[in-house]
Amino acid sequence: TPPPSASPAGTATTPRNAAADDPAPPAERVLEDDQDPDEAAAEEDEENWGVFWIEAMAGYSFANLVTFKNDNFIPESENLEGSGIVGGAALGFRIYFLTLGARATIASYFGFELGTVGADIAIHLPIPVVQPYIRVGLGYAWMGDADYEDPSLSTTDVYGLAIDAGLGVDIKLGRVLSIGAGFDAAFLNMGRQGADEALTIGEVNLEESGDAVGLQLRVHGHLTFHI
Repeated sequence: TPPPSASPAGTATTPRNAAADDPAPPAERVLEDDQDPDEAAAEEDEENWGVFWIEAMAGYSFANLVTFKNDNFIPESENLEGSGIVGGAALGFRIYFLTLGARATIASYFGFELGTVGADIAIHLPIPVVQPYIRVGLGYAWMGDADYEDPSLSTTDVYGLAIDAGLGVDIKLGRVLSIGAGFDAAFLNMGRQGADEALTIGEVNLEESGDAVGLQLRVHGHLTFHI
């Protein structure tokens, strides 16, 4: 009697390896979607608005150098308040919703000029296209090119401290450009240095120093380049 023939592989006479036929489990992958939401938002904000920024601004301004205090400062017969054109520039860098930078402004009024320069910090609402902001700054202020009726006043210098605050909005136009508008209020503590000669104009003794606390208001538009 001939020997039985070998059964083909995979028939009932040969047990199948079920485990070998099952597909291997997929390798575990690290998905980019697992990134921390705060980190992703920061990267998106940096991509949309850049890290460094340069700003040019222009607008209209009002100032009164003795709004809150006038202690032997400048005679009231001179120009102590006015309104006129203001211009300025700023630059700095951005960390997510926070910007740090330096800002300078110069305003021309009837009879005198008023300049400020200092550092500021701002918080921006992190919205992709339109970003409201609020900022505060601290710096130096000076009174320049004053056209005094009494030439004797020109022998003294006027400068002091500027503390300003502002709010506004920026609108993104492209990868590197945005426009915006803002309103600023600056509190000015200005001091007049004493003159070398004894001279009194009205109730002001020029030989002694003077002090004043005033206010400057600015409404402006600005153009910002983002790098």
